[in-house]
Amino acid sequence: MIRLFPSKHQKILKLSIPSAINSLLDMLQVITDLIMVGRLSAFAVAAVGLGLQSLMFVFAILTLLHVGTSALLSRFVGAGQMNRASAGLSTLLRFAFFHSL
Repeated sequence: MIRLFPSKHQKILKLSIPSAINSLLDMLQVITDLIMVGRLSAFAVAAVGLGLQSLMFVFAILTLLHVGTSALLSRFVGAGQMNRASAGLSTLLRFAFFHSL
């Protein structure tokens, strides 16, 4: 890790870099889609843009649930409350299953 940052900042960077790479890859996918569709017509680009708005809304909702559940699960596991952690994880999995249907 880069030595320009204090050790506590390095820990935060180690945790956040995979998420940043994931966001970068998502943006590259959107750019690639727009480049491919842009060769067809302006209507196709508008359709992709409209579809991406609804997709990003779903991603925002899922990210909220993922971050909140991860925080709760890490607290429960750290406190040794495995029953509560199990209940939280099963609730998340049920929601994800029904949302995917």
